[in-house]
Amino acid sequence: MNCKYAIFRGRPAFTLVELTVALLILAALAHLAMREVSHLRDARLADVADRQLEELRDSVYCRAVGEQSTGFLADMGRLPQAESADCASLEELWKKPDGSLPFAVREAVSSNLCVSAAEKALLAENGVWVPTGWRGPYLRLPVGRDELLDPWGNPMSNPDSAGYSRLGVTNGCIVSAAHFGPTARRDDPRSRTLALAPADSADCTLTVNIAATESAGTVSLKWFGPASGMITGVVETVSAPGTARFDGLTPGVRVLWDSATKAPRFIEIKPGDNVCQLNLP
Repeated sequence: MNCKYAIFRGRPAFTLVELTVALLILAALAHLAMREVSHLRDARLADVADRQLEELRDSVYCRAVGEQSTGFLADMGRLPQAESADCASLEELWKKPDGSLPFAVREAVSSNLCVSAAEKALLAENGVWVPTGWRGPYLRLPVGRDELLDPWGNPMSNPDSAGYSRLGVTNGCIVSAAHFGPTARRDDPRSRTLALAPADSADCTLTVNIAATESAGTVSLKWFGPASGMITGVVETVSAPGTARFDGLTPGVRVLWDSATKAPRFIEIKPGDNVCQLNLP
């Protein structure tokens, strides 16, 4: 019994100071671990937010298989619209805009043209069919949600919960989207802004070089494209051989018609300058 008691009395004991130091070390390690977990979580959510912006871009403008552009811009002939720079939402990507028609291939007759009466008389053309209209939803929201939120729960709109503008607006169109990282501040190092379409897609051009073995006289060219479910277009009259130029186009599959062959041609308009060769007999 005395031996056991002696062994027990010989075991080292912790003093109050030692216990306090041990607890402080454990608390510091726990704090460092929590900070590391928080940083890893923020990095993961920032990556999710980056992918969200890329999905937004692809829903507006995407180069698909065969290098044909798809998305809202190709189908509607415009970028998503904003009420103003201070009031903007991307809901046109998941909700059909008021007054827009569903996607279809429509004939370029007077009733389907979204131009002035004088232009309708020039553009209306039987047998010319144009793909146009809202083919959404281009972006799907989680079930039960009616607005797009970033991974931190902030709405992707102008203004957001903090009063910031996340959507860039130019001439009434939404041209870019942004997230502001874990702190929801513009100066956050993980913040990112992404253009929803190439910079030169707002005003593409098409140059038509008309070749003929001999003078073919005057040739009328008609360009047709989408306009929110309707059809818009331009007429150019040139002497063949010669050159015609169309400005203010948007990327996507468009239609070119000429009075010499009376044959519509589907043309893929790409961002920037486009050139088409038209050979007449």
